[in-house]
Amino acid sequence: MTTTTNCTACAANLSLYTFQNNGYCVSDCPSGTLSINYVCTNCTYPCLTCLATITNCTSCITGYLLYGIASQCLTSSPVCTYTSSSLCLSCTAPCSSCV
Repeated sequence: MTTTTNCTACAANLSLYTFQNNGYCVSDCPSGTLSINYVCTNCTYPCLTCLATITNCTSCITGYLLYGIASQCLTSSPVCTYTSSSLCLSCTAPCSSCV
């Protein structure tokens, strides 16, 4: 992160990251944010981190499970999946439930 603060826009190929009412120009947005139109934008709750879009979760906040097929954070694993290390994993066909 650069030391220049109070930025409202950034030079080419840099994204504006606002933290504690200060604007910073960064080459990479911090974890938990994603550059959209060169502005670091928070991932959608309850995503901890995201990729490509703010709703495409790659990890979840505590208490949520990552359902990777849909890139969503859920409070419980859906039907035909099981929970392992904060992930919802698919059961092997032809199982409709598994552990």
